[in-house]
Amino acid sequence: MKSQSSRSYFLLGSTSKIHKNKLMTYTFVALVILAGVSAIAYWPTGPIISLIAVAVTVVLDYLLSRATKALGPVNTMSAVVFGLIVALFTL
Repeated sequence: MKSQSSRSYFLLGSTSKIHKNKLMTYTFVALVILAGVSAIAYWPTGPIISLIAVAVTVVLDYLLSRATKALGPVNTMSAVVFGLIVALFTL
């Protein structure tokens, strides 16, 4: 029989993943709004830099998961958020 502390840790661990995905979605929406504003301000280069940064981070995340033989899940949303942060930082 499992102890109460290990069972509560398991429940806490499963709910924190749901919160992480929801948090990444909210962060993505906020960054897309900022990227849209910067696309208007820096028209030709803003969207290009954003697309390149997001594509590079998603591809690197995928390649890293393949190199480690998928020991963990592919965090595509985290990679997209990181790519948008990098893109907005370079603008």
